[in-house]
Amino acid sequence: MGQSGAIDGSMEKYVSKITRSSRPAWQLYERLATLKNLGQLAGHEHVSDVHATDDECRFTVEGKFSVGLRIVDRTPNSTIKLAGTEDSPLNFTAWIQLKEVGEYDTAIRITVHAAVPLLLRMMAKKRIQRGLDEFAERLASV
Repeated sequence: MGQSGAIDGSMEKYVSKITRSSRPAWQLYERLATLKNLGQLAGHEHVSDVHATDDECRFTVEGKFSVGLRIVDRTPNSTIKLAGTEDSPLNFTAWIQLKEVGEYDTAIRITVHAAVPLLLRMMAKKRIQRGLDEFAERLASV
């Protein structure tokens, strides 16, 4: 996959657990559709130096490497699609999906396709999964 967001066979797929929010999908979408707000939610012990605009965000993971992401597509009240920036060391796409189950009940799921080197896949899988699940929980508590 290039930075365009197309997926190829070298990408690993990671899917968060489904979390639930007591907010309607439109409220969550309004909050998450700008990376300025998403950047504020990223506050985590492993994430630092968060800098965000409406469409792009940069942060440092575990004090070791900088990651850049940008919004590449938005579907109101439903999906926000993200991809790594051109200079990001990680090649990935991610989707934040919102599905309104009831008036004040929205399901949230995050799906990531990432190019993880073969030698790191086993080591990284649990960490990536844990990070996705924690982030999905954070989104549910917005």
